[in-house]
Amino acid sequence: MSDGRKRSRRFHGAYREAVAALSTFRGELEAECACSDTFGGYAQSWLDYLAKMGEIRYSTLRRYRNAVRALDFEFKDVRLSDMTPERCRVGIAAIKSGNNFSHRELSGAYMAKLYSVLHAILKMAVEDERINRDPLANSTAPKVDTREKDALSPAQLAALVGNLEALPMDGKVMCYLLMAYLGLRRGETCALLVDDIDFDRSIVHVRHGIEEQDFTVAETKTHAGVRDLPAPPQLLVDVRRWLDARSSMGWSACPTLACNARGTLLRPSDLEKWWNGHRAELGAEGMTMHQIRHSNLSMMARHLNVFDLQRWAGWASIEPARVYVHADAESLANGCADAFRHHFGTI
Repeated sequence: MSDGRKRSRRFHGAYREAVAALSTFRGELEAECACSDTFGGYAQSWLDYLAKMGEIRYSTLRRYRNAVRALDFEFKDVRLSDMTPERCRVGIAAIKSGNNFSHRELSGAYMAKLYSVLHAILKMAVEDERINRDPLANSTAPKVDTREKDALSPAQLAALVGNLEALPMDGKVMCYLLMAYLGLRRGETCALLVDDIDFDRSIVHVRHGIEEQDFTVAETKTHAGVRDLPAPPQLLVDVRRWLDARSSMGWSACPTLACNARGTLLRPSDLEKWWNGHRAELGAEGMTMHQIRHSNLSMMARHLNVFDLQRWAGWASIEPARVYVHADAESLANGCADAFRHHFGTI
C-alpha cells in the first residue's frame, strides 16, 4: 500500500553539513521503508486507508484497530515476506494461548475475528504486490466455540418488564422496554424514530442505529438490521404513555422516540450508566444490559425457526443463532404435533 510519492528535501548550508543532512535523510527513508515492509507498518497503513475511504462505520474501524493491536503482539515486527502459512499458524496459536493483552487463553470466537482481520490485511498486501500470495488462502479459520448465553427465563424477563413499567416513564425506561419486548440493540433503541412506530399495523420499523463517532442517527450497520417487528399490545400502550409524557414536557419536536432530560438524543452510554444504577431494584442484580437482548432472543428461539430468529434479531447470517437454537426433543415434538394437528387433524 505504498503511496508512490517521491521524497525530497531542500538544504541550504556548507558542503559538509549537506553531506551530513543527506546521510540523515537516507536513514529516515530506510527506516520508513523498513517499517512499511513489516506487518505492523503495513497494517497501520491499511487502517489509515480504511479511515480515509470513509466506507465503514466508526465502531467497525475501532474494532479493526483493536484487532490490529492484538495481532501486533505476534506479528508487528515480522516482515511481510516472512508471513508464510506456517508463521501465520504459529503466530495465531501463540496469540490464542497467551501472547495477548490478558495473557490468558482466548476464545475461538475472538480468534475468528482476529483471523478475519489478518486475512483482510494480507489479501490487500497481495493486491498491492507487497507479497506474492496470501498465506491464509488455504488455511482454516479458528472454530467459533459459541456457548449458551446466560439469560433470564421467560418468567424472569416478564417480571423485569413489570418492574420497568412500574417506574415513572422516561426515555431510558422506554429503551429498556424496547430491549425486553423486541430484543433491540441499545443503539437501535436510541435511534428509533417516533415515525417508526406503526400503531395501525402494530409494527415497529427498525431502520437506524447510532453513529458512535459523532452520536448521530445513521443507517443500521448492515442491511440485515433493517426489519419490521410485530409489537405486542402492551408495548404500544407503553409507547403512547411515553409520548404523552414527552408532550407534557415540551419534547414533542424530538424526532427520536427516546430522549434525555433535555429533550434531545439519548446516548447509548447513558443507558448503561442508568442500568448499572437501577438493576438491583429491578431484580436483575449482576445482569449486564446486553443480557436483556439475549434473554429476549432466548425466549423467541423457543417459538421461531432459525431463519425467523435471524430476521427478528437483525443478524446478517444464521451463525449467531447457534447460541440460542439447541437440540431440544420437547421443542421438536411440540412443533411436529402442531404441524400434524394443522394438516392432518391429529397428533
